[in-house]
Amino acid sequence: SDVRVICIAPGYKKYDLFAVEKMGANIELWKYRRFENGMLYLETVNQTASSSSGGGKTPRTSKRGAGDGRASSYTLEQHLEGKPDEIRELVIELQQFILDMDSSIEEAPKKLYVSYRTSQNIVCVEIQKKKLNVFLKLQASDISEPRPSTYRDVTNIGHFGTGDAEFTVSSMEDIEIVTPFIQQSYDALGG
Repeated sequence: SDVRVICIAPGYKKYDLFAVEKMGANIELWKYRRFENGMLYLETVNQTASSSSGGGKTPRTSKRGAGDGRASSYTLEQHLEGKPDEIRELVIELQQFILDMDSSIEEAPKKLYVSYRTSQNIVCVEIQKKKLNVFLKLQASDISEPRPSTYRDVTNIGHFGTGDAEFTVSSMEDIEIVTPFIQQSYDALGG
């Protein structure tokens, strides 16, 4: 009488989430991540009525962070709290560019950064008081010469977020510099 289906995959598209939500069945979506050391990480993507009392963490997966009925631990507004208006404007400008590239891109605020993703992270943004650190899933060889002064190769440097290319954004001019690289990161991931 209490049958449930559990699907485990490396990621889901928004259409998968929408379909499961509309079916109303007792279906749970979990995503996994396997690390080189053999560790396996599991994370719930949605919660069904019978599992909503569990302690699973459910990331927000809706576009632009709008409420969609699923709980989220962090919000974009929390990241913007206490930040100057100039930084807020930069975040909104960057957010609009990223989300306008493709309707399947989802905004997923995390504890220390905000990620934008389809099946994988495309862009991760650390919002600080004086600048944004934008991490892209690009390698140093993907950044054409002459490299922008706002770019840094963080391949061997510990950092939060996904990607080995870091761009510092502190002005609208920096947004213009980083947007072609964001598009390149999106295209490289099969966008």
